[in-house]
Amino acid sequence: VIVSAIDDAAAHVVAFWRMAGTTVLLAPFIKRVSRRDGLLMCAAGALLAVHFVAWFASLETIAVMRSTLLVTIAPIWAGLIELGILKRPPMARFWWGLLIALPGVGVMCSVGALSGELRGDLLAVLGGMSGAAYFVIGGEVRKRVQVTSYAAMVCGVAGLCLLPWVAFGDASATGFELDTWLLMGALILGPQLIGHNGLNFALKYIAASTVTAITLLEPVGAAFLAWIFLAQEPSHQEVVGGLLVLVGLVIATRPTSKADPGAD
Repeated sequence: VIVSAIDDAAAHVVAFWRMAGTTVLLAPFIKRVSRRDGLLMCAAGALLAVHFVAWFASLETIAVMRSTLLVTIAPIWAGLIELGILKRPPMARFWWGLLIALPGVGVMCSVGALSGELRGDLLAVLGGMSGAAYFVIGGEVRKRVQVTSYAAMVCGVAGLCLLPWVAFGDASATGFELDTWLLMGALILGPQLIGHNGLNFALKYIAASTVTAITLLEPVGAAFLAWIFLAQEPSHQEVVGGLLVLVGLVIATRPTSKADPGAD
């Protein structure tokens, strides 16, 4: 919602300032890491840059709800990466939870919202795939690296990846109205430092596929905030879809019991 409200800055410029601002705020927490973790964080930073640019660019061509829907199918990609590359398949109930939650996200979207442009759809899917890969790498690195240090270095790498595009591209990177800078600041302090880094914190204790499943709450949260602050009362369709998402998440993210016979 915040990104959509920024109408005078290009997608990659917004992504750059989000990464740069976060890096500056967390720089004092940077600590030395091993070469292996450093390389992994460079890869994660590059994927994070792709994630934000692709997602923000999709918001320029398709509706917010549709873009969010396509990005938040990231749990599927994360689960497949864990299964195919890490040889660590998620619990069976993770997939059962997704089978309930993903249709719930779809139910929340009206038929009209599903008529976006193909380019925007593909960008949103790319944003989800790159975000999933980013979280899978983070799940490995966060076992050894503190969350603030990890976030600072990864965001720094993402910012460096975007810098040439910002510096030599046609879009302006400065000279915005005060409202735009305030929105960018809100983007850093809220969705990035609290929301995104909250997910990074959880990666040390929870599988990336499960952490990304939590992002399915984004469409639910957007509908709720619109109801509270914009007096946009949710439709019956949105209420039913939101309930399906919540039920699916409870199933997908339920902690494993040692006596659970369904554990893989």
